[in-house]
Amino acid sequence: NNFPDGRKVNVEIDAEDIRGRIMSTYRFSFNEPIVDGDPPYITSVTPVPGTDDVALDSNISFHLKDDISGVDIDTVEITVNGQVYRNGDFSFSYPEDINDYFIIVNPSEDFPFGEPVYVQVDALDFDGNVMPTYMFSFNHTAQDTSPPYIVSTDPKKGAKNVPLDSNISFVIRDNLSGVNFDSVNVLIEGVNYNSNHTGFSYNGDTVTINPDTNFAAKALITVKVDASDVRGNAMATYIFSFNEPPVCGDNRLEPAYEQCEPPGSSGCNEDCELVLCQALEESQAICGNNIVEPGEDCEPPGVGNCVECQLPEEVEEISDDQKLAYENISQDTDGDGLTDAVERIYGTDINSSDTDGDGISDLEEILELGTDPLVAEEDITIRTKIVNLTDGTTVGSGKSLFVKGISHADKTVRVFAKSVDSGTEFYLGEIVADEANKFLVVSETDLDDGDYDIIARAFEQTGEAIDESSPVNITVNSQRAIPAPEVVYLDETKVELDTKKLILRNPQPVVYGYSLPSSRVFMTVESTVLSSTIVADSATGYFSVFIPRPLEVGPHKITVYAVSDDGITSEPEIVEFDVVPGGGIGEEDSNLLLWVLGGLIVISLLVAIGYVIYRKWRKRKIVKQKVEMKKQNDSDKKVDGEQNVKGQIQDGKVEADQNRNSQHGTNKDVGKDKPSNGSPGDRLF
Repeated sequence: NNFPDGRKVNVEIDAEDIRGRIMSTYRFSFNEPIVDGDPPYITSVTPVPGTDDVALDSNISFHLKDDISGVDIDTVEITVNGQVYRNGDFSFSYPEDINDYFIIVNPSEDFPFGEPVYVQVDALDFDGNVMPTYMFSFNHTAQDTSPPYIVSTDPKKGAKNVPLDSNISFVIRDNLSGVNFDSVNVLIEGVNYNSNHTGFSYNGDTVTINPDTNFAAKALITVKVDASDVRGNAMATYIFSFNEPPVCGDNRLEPAYEQCEPPGSSGCNEDCELVLCQALEESQAICGNNIVEPGEDCEPPGVGNCVECQLPEEVEEISDDQKLAYENISQDTDGDGLTDAVERIYGTDINSSDTDGDGISDLEEILELGTDPLVAEEDITIRTKIVNLTDGTTVGSGKSLFVKGISHADKTVRVFAKSVDSGTEFYLGEIVADEANKFLVVSETDLDDGDYDIIARAFEQTGEAIDESSPVNITVNSQRAIPAPEVVYLDETKVELDTKKLILRNPQPVVYGYSLPSSRVFMTVESTVLSSTIVADSATGYFSVFIPRPLEVGPHKITVYAVSDDGITSEPEIVEFDVVPGGGIGEEDSNLLLWVLGGLIVISLLVAIGYVIYRKWRKRKIVKQKVEMKKQNDSDKKVDGEQNVKGQIQDGKVEADQNRNSQHGTNKDVGKDKPSNGSPGDRLF
């Protein structure tokens, strides 16, 4: 039989010799069981305990060993921030070796940013020896003191005519420990929606509320959001509203609710309803009442190109007179991208592109770096800075706020507006700073009237904050809003409101338009963060801005905004276009040009074919003419020959007759002299 498993084998040998002498019993043994009193142990841990900046999607791995009886894999438990992983879990794997398991845990979700990760491991071996709990941690450095913030809402703040059965959703984020979605509470028309409510759900960073009932008609719907992050940092209550009911008598016609404005006008009662059930006649329109009535194109007169409440007829192509009007206010003596009028405002030298001689152009210092163009910069240290807004800036609209600045290349820059009154931070947008350290954000969040500190923060890809800009205090005051500039032409191409993206073949187009007279117009090419500025004409508001450097082939977007004489900043106007090789034409023009070129090619082919046919026909005609001429010549020669022969024959006959006649006369004379009797002469006759 085989030796018993796990038991000592004893062997005894007895013997005697031939003489009968007996030896003492010889005893030995083997396979004596080894007493396993040592528990399993861990080596080669990854991530290394105490390490910071561990990637949030990392796995956890280590060697779990037992030198004698081996590790009992079914007793292994690995706890990561409270989540337990065991043998058989999808996230738990290992190569088979009972004395040396290499265990890998792929956590079911990424580690929370800015929060330490705690890991503990428990295990036994096959002899029941319990391993002391092995504990380690990593990612300790980040300190989370920032609350969550709202990125966007749907419906948007201030939206009108939102269907009464709509859902409400918003994007909420936290840069460090993450949003605690169990803490999110949404108050809508007196009802609280949270993780315990069936109408509350979230996916990723988007929370969706399906209200219990439809919204009330003709009523302002207000939404209040409260939330904390995992570390307990609570954000200030975020409030937004939509479906603001109309105010009858505010001279603003709300077609979804009102039939007319203001009450008391023709057929309009105190509830802004048309008593006569008919629209105003054109003759009843009042130019200057801020209401676009039948027969009017625009209100009020004097704003933009509105003259006596009528817009001028559209001009498809820019005329030479228009170009001259635009270019008269675009003089740039030193060619640095700043017109002479702008340089006079900043006090720079119109004959020098670098007034202070520090090697940085006036345009870069004013528009790109936010430094003083009159004082030489010895060394510019790059840190996050907002350059297009200054303390005390008044913005006429909280929509599409334009924020431009410098920061660390290839780092994410997030821009926030912090309400001075409530302390609430509003997320405006984010972008990665380009290689030239520049960034540009056009806000998608609408800000209500009030005072705000605008702050730009730079982050590593891991989410760790690098630095932030000094806050720039601005005021949003819609009562002082000025119209946004209107871009009319890109080179020769008309810019229409409903135009598809334009196609330009000129990589350095001129931007023509009009703005509030005497306002400063600022233009930035978003793809390269190239900027330029100009002062609009004091009488007409015309402006033309030259893009400082040629653009690369591909899509581009220009953003234009204006600042009035009294410092009010407008909303930006945005125009998108594609640059392709060649000269500047629009999309429709390019199609027309293709048709024209195609037509010219076809005509050229037809002309060439016609010319070849004509040459062949001409050649045949010439050959035919030559043949006919040869035949005619041969015929003429034959006739001449026959006539010559006939003439010769005729001449011969005449001569013969003459000879005959001459001979006949002679014979007569001879006959007279001869006798008449039988003589030869007589026989002849």
